[in-house]
Amino acid sequence: MLFLLTHLYKQKIRSWFWKKNIVALIFTILGGLYFLAIALSVGLLADVFLNELSPDKAPTRLFLKYVFLYHLIDILVRFKFQEIAILNPEPYRTLPISKRKVYSFPMLASHFSFFNLLALIILLPFTISNVWIGLGALKGITWLLFLLSMVLIINYLSVTLKLVMRKYTVLGYVLFFAVIGFVLLEFKGYTTISDGYVSIFLFVINSPFLLFLPIGLALLSYRFGVSFLLKNRYDGVSTKKTVKILNYSFLEKFGEIGHFMKMELKFIFRNKKVRTMVLSSIFFIGVGMNFYLQFKANSFKNVFSGIFVISMFSINYTQIIFAGISSHFDGFTTMSINVKTWLRSKYLICVITSTLSLIISMVYMVFDTRIALFNVALYFFVIGVIIPFLMYLSLFNYKPFNVVENKSFDFKALDWKSFIPIFGILGFPFCIYGICYLFGNVFVMYYILAGIGIIGLLTNGYWMKEIALKFQSQKHKLAQGFRQG
Repeated sequence: MLFLLTHLYKQKIRSWFWKKNIVALIFTILGGLYFLAIALSVGLLADVFLNELSPDKAPTRLFLKYVFLYHLIDILVRFKFQEIAILNPEPYRTLPISKRKVYSFPMLASHFSFFNLLALIILLPFTISNVWIGLGALKGITWLLFLLSMVLIINYLSVTLKLVMRKYTVLGYVLFFAVIGFVLLEFKGYTTISDGYVSIFLFVINSPFLLFLPIGLALLSYRFGVSFLLKNRYDGVSTKKTVKILNYSFLEKFGEIGHFMKMELKFIFRNKKVRTMVLSSIFFIGVGMNFYLQFKANSFKNVFSGIFVISMFSINYTQIIFAGISSHFDGFTTMSINVKTWLRSKYLICVITSTLSLIISMVYMVFDTRIALFNVALYFFVIGVIIPFLMYLSLFNYKPFNVVENKSFDFKALDWKSFIPIFGILGFPFCIYGICYLFGNVFVMYYILAGIGIIGLLTNGYWMKEIALKFQSQKHKLAQGFRQG
C-alpha cells in the first residue's frame, strides 16, 4: 500500500497545474494554515466559549452536543470539498498487486484528508485539558478513541457517498438533502437527537468495554466502501445491460433552435462538471429555507436569496458558454452555424431551468405568501436582464473549462474577473433597494426590477444580436486564450 501512496504523492507534486500556478498553490497553503489556526483556537478556547454560552451547564455535555452538530456539518463539507484519491487500475494489472488492494486504496488514502486533521485539532485540546486531566487517563483514552471512530466513520461514509453518487446520482442527493434537513432541524431546536448522542457517548465512556461498538462501526463503514468499489469496478469488459440514452428527439420539431437545444441538453447531462451545476442549483433551492425561516419583507436578503434560488444554474452555466467548448473551440469557429440561434438555444435552456426553479421555490409560500410574489418579480429580472448580461460577460472569459473533470478546489478558471458577475447581479438591485429605502417604500423595488426585466424580454432579440456580433470580434481572442490556458 505504501507503494501506491508513493505513486499518488508523485502524481500530486508532478502536476503541471501547480507548477504553472504558483500563486494558486501559495493561496491554497495559506488558506489551509488559516483554517487550521482557527480550528486550533476553537479547540484551545472551547471550554471558555462554553462557559460564556451556558455557565449553568456541564461543559462536557455541551461540548458533545456541539460535536454532534460538527459531525453533521462535516459530512456536508466533505461531500462538497473532499477529493477521492482514485488511481487508474490499468497499469497495475500486470503487477503483483491484488485487485482488492488497488480498489481499497481510495478509502485508505482518505485517512490523509485535510478534514481529518482539522477534526483532530479541534477535538484533541478539549479532550486533553478537560477529560484526560480531569477524569483520568482511562476515560481520556476512551473519549479520544470514540471521537476518532466517529471521525473515521464520517470520513468513510462521505467517500462512499461520493462514490454512490457517481452511479446513483439521485439517491446520493436524496441522502445529502436528508442530512441538510436534519442539520437545519437540529439548529432550530425542532429535534433533540444530539441529546441522545451525548447520552450514548457518556454511557460508553463510563463502560469502556462498549468501545468496540464505535470501532466496529468504523470498520464496517470501511468495508462497505471497499465492497462498493469492488462491486462497481469496470475491468474493460462490456456490460450486457442495455444502456438507455436520451436523444431528446422531440425537440427536432422546433427546427434549428430545437436541434441546438437538443445538443445543449446532451452537453449538460453527459459531462460531469456541467451536470453537477444542475444538481447544485437544486441544492441551492433547498438552502433558501435558511433565508426564509425568519422572513422579513423589507430585507435585502430576500432579493439575494430570490435571485440565487431562481438563477443559480444560469449564473454558472452562462459563464462557460464559450469556455465549455474550449477543447474544440477552433473547430467550432470554422463551422457554418447561425451563432445568434445557437446563443438563443442556450438562453432558452437557462430560461427553462429558471422557470423550474421558480416553480419549486413556490413551496416557500408556507412561510409567507409574499415570497412567491417577490420571486416572480425577480424571475422577470433574471430572464430579462441577468442572463443576457452574463452571456455577454462570457465573451471575456479566456480561461478554458474542463467539462469532464469534477474537482473541488479547481482554481484553473478563477481570477479577479470571476467576481465581476457578482457585482453586476447584486450591485444594481442593491442600488435600487437603497433608493427605495431612502424614499420609505422598499416594495417599489420589486415593481422596478420586474419592469426592467420585462423590457429586457421584449428587446431580447436585439441583445442576442449584439452578443452574436460581439462574438465575431472576440472569437480570435477567445481561441488564443483557450490555447494558452
